[in-house]
Amino acid sequence: MDKTLRREIVEVVTKGTMKDTLQDKEGNSLFVEEKYLIAVRQAGDEVGAVLMECATDSLTIVHLPKDSFLEQFKTIIQQYRPVEVVV
Repeated sequence: MDKTLRREIVEVVTKGTMKDTLQDKEGNSLFVEEKYLIAVRQAGDEVGAVLMECATDSLTIVHLPKDSFLEQFKTIIQQYRPVEVVV
């Protein structure tokens, strides 16, 4: 008799959504490695980007004009060093 167990997705874990922390014996966080995920979207002459860091629950929203986006985007990438990009 075949039995099939139905499962549903309950969590998506990627490099950009994983929380890496080091804890002491009591379970207190000692160190959090920041790993940013960046999502980018263009709408007309504007580009938006969202930087998310799951371990510290930080969210940064960037709104840039399309004509200056590339230079500013390079700076954002160098500063935050995201481990994952969603386009």
